[in-house]
Amino acid sequence: MGNVQWIPLVPVAELPADLELMAKKWIAMEDGDPNFIQTVGQVPETLRPYIRWSSPMWRKGLIQHRTKELCRIRIANANDCPYCMNMRFETGRRQGIDKVLEDQLGDYEAGDFTDREKAALRYTDEIYMDNILWDYQRVPADVYERLSLQFTEAEIVELTWAISVAIEYGRNFTVWGVPVTNEKTRLPLQQLQERMSPKLEVDSATEAECRAELLRIYDEQPKDAVALSTLLARPDMLHPVLRYYRHLTDGGPLEPSVKHAVKTKILQLDERITDGDQPGQATERVAAATEWAAAMAVDFRTLVGNTDARDRLAAVFSVPELVELGMWSGFSLILRRVAAVLGSRVLPATYGLQAPTR
Repeated sequence: MGNVQWIPLVPVAELPADLELMAKKWIAMEDGDPNFIQTVGQVPETLRPYIRWSSPMWRKGLIQHRTKELCRIRIANANDCPYCMNMRFETGRRQGIDKVLEDQLGDYEAGDFTDREKAALRYTDEIYMDNILWDYQRVPADVYERLSLQFTEAEIVELTWAISVAIEYGRNFTVWGVPVTNEKTRLPLQQLQERMSPKLEVDSATEAECRAELLRIYDEQPKDAVALSTLLARPDMLHPVLRYYRHLTDGGPLEPSVKHAVKTKILQLDERITDGDQPGQATERVAAATEWAAAMAVDFRTLVGNTDARDRLAAVFSVPELVELGMWSGFSLILRRVAAVLGSRVLPATYGLQAPTR
């Protein structure tokens, strides 16, 4: 089945003012792709807290952008996502990523990559190879040891989150058929605001608030708390990620019953529970949402170009609800992946949490 666009793009001029400015900035700098904003801009209240942590993670962070971008491109090719494969960051080009280097990703061990980049790419392959049916410590010890020789614990946390985001939200964009960006009209950069939001400063009060929030989440969703607590190694990321998590959990256009059903289905699949259907008579919306979540968790390719699946969802969900469903299920899968890979590796007992065991 070919690529089918599920989600219409919001015209840049029709985005809320702050997101319109952001899209124009990305166009002007050629450092990102406005079709991302125009797609997730269907739910601007979800896009804003997501951008608050994901954009700094990709563009700056502890690890050079080039390393993360090489991993993202490799994932884009594995997902077979036309949009993701076409998207490029000017920052990456300035750091030496060109067509010649990209062509070497197929055999990166023999390519012109640094030892850090090769270790990161090997780690990416191991994380990518899994679907939802993970085992804890799935990444082989020798692969993780090789990574640890090149990266600090805080850097490994950042890299794992970046890889997991690229995999899961990249799969959303593959299924949604987000179109490849056409040539955009560039605006002079000096006409645009340089910083979209103030840099988050982490003080002791914020850190204490985050730790208290993690303990509350641990009481509700232990595995989510395990994944989120890895960011105690990256407190500058933890606070905005927790805000995003709480928005997805408590806000947005989806009703709690749909969110609960999606989360439950993913947990059932993660724990190999095959007879854990929703009790009682599931509504059409719950049934459609859990079908989506199961497909995204086990084999997202069954949804690519699948107009029947799109039409079933469109019959019970509005376009903004469909986008919210993808962001909610995708983030739930990101948390499962991070917990599976790092849950027993970067979770010191002093954090007050322990990785759940099956």
